[in-house]
Amino acid sequence: FVAVLGEIEVKTALCDCDKVDGATYDITHDKVWLQSMTEIFGSNNNGIAEGSQLAYWVGASDADRIKYEGSTARYWWLRSPHPTLAGHVRYVYPSGVLNVSSANDAHGVVPACCII
Repeated sequence: FVAVLGEIEVKTALCDCDKVDGATYDITHDKVWLQSMTEIFGSNNNGIAEGSQLAYWVGASDADRIKYEGSTARYWWLRSPHPTLAGHVRYVYPSGVLNVSSANDAHGVVPACCII
């Protein structure tokens, strides 16, 4: 599996408190990453496009974004920070809608990868 993972450029918005010298986002190069608010919902995070909406999520409904553990819908983290609260990160609520919470909550992750 690892042999067929492709590395991509991942853009992540910065919280206002992390912006230095006009920088508004970080760039990393990853083979596995957490998806962003932009990649899932198509909307910018505080004016920053964190990539572009992934084809899988185009036209998705709230119900399409629900992730289950057995028969229980669960919260899952995104990589997108809250724009002004340094300890808060965006996540998908069990109903499939976008939300934000303290980064110390116990939520799941739905990593993405690029197969080459």
